[in-house]
Amino acid sequence: MKKILVISSASIHTKKFIDMMQGHFKVYLITNNRDVFKDCEIEKTYEWDKNPLKNAWRTKQILKEIVPDLIHIQQVGLLAFYYTFLLHRHYRILVTAWGGDIMEFPYINKFKYWMTKYTLKHVSILSSINSVGMMSVMHSLTDFKREIIPINFGVGEYISFEDKYLNKENIIYSPRSHDDLYNIEMILHSFASFIEKETQWKLYISGFPHPTNTPKLKALSKALGLEQFVNFVGTLSQEEHAKLLHRSKIVVSVPITDGRPISVMEAISSNCTLICSNILANEELVSHGVNAIIIDHTKIFDFGLYHQVDINLQTNYNEAISKSFSYVNAQKSFIHTMERIFNDSYYR
Repeated sequence: MKKILVISSASIHTKKFIDMMQGHFKVYLITNNRDVFKDCEIEKTYEWDKNPLKNAWRTKQILKEIVPDLIHIQQVGLLAFYYTFLLHRHYRILVTAWGGDIMEFPYINKFKYWMTKYTLKHVSILSSINSVGMMSVMHSLTDFKREIIPINFGVGEYISFEDKYLNKENIIYSPRSHDDLYNIEMILHSFASFIEKETQWKLYISGFPHPTNTPKLKALSKALGLEQFVNFVGTLSQEEHAKLLHRSKIVVSVPITDGRPISVMEAISSNCTLICSNILANEELVSHGVNAIIIDHTKIFDFGLYHQVDINLQTNYNEAISKSFSYVNAQKSFIHTMERIFNDSYYR
């Protein structure tokens, strides 16, 4: 059985990649928080050292111990640049782009642009979440000289379709990170205006706690008088996340930029009405007035616009489109991609 060393910061998305490989590959992991992956089938998990020099030595010791057939780095960014610089001369590296790492990170400054280009040039194999916008940007960053393998991420294995919309509760669910990119502050301000008119709603905000943003967001919620209406539920398991989607009438996802957003696919697959930002990644998946309201993410928006969506039309649309998002199909596609990487001489 082939051995894959996954290198990634702690993320529910990385956990999904690892879960999809169960029984097909021996998976090892280097991360910053092993607790997130405690339920995964992993041969061994290592935590990286925050000191770059000490971590370089530690990584080389880990690689001597494992002797992996492939290194799979999640997300293009500082982490990918560091490990690519350290390892690309001696190991086969696959890097997978997720979203902001390609759509935003390279354009922050010239140095990050150079780091991104270096990573994309020197890794063995490139892949991306299957998004038209993502693939276009990656092609331009590689000067159209590299093949980029699309990966269909798929929804969580516990996601199920709810065709009886009236069974859902008056819950608005924000399943995105608390990083600035995801506009949670704008969501709170918009919800504060909405709750003045429709007081029966609750807002649930999940997401891995951010050391500075999460306390600020909680303080803002209190300042806006939203404490009885807003629940910060923290990091949810895949099963807990699926249950909350099943209960929620509305899912809000208004990032500044994004790749192919799994949260939007999962909301569609749970038959939630979506409030989305007007970016290409969302418009690839939703239809304004049919199953979503597309808003300007730079301004306070009106949650009340959800009334414009015809629920019967939404249900038919969501049920049809969500069939291609299934976990089983995504897993089959991903395993096929990984086997192709190992078997096709083009990638050796």
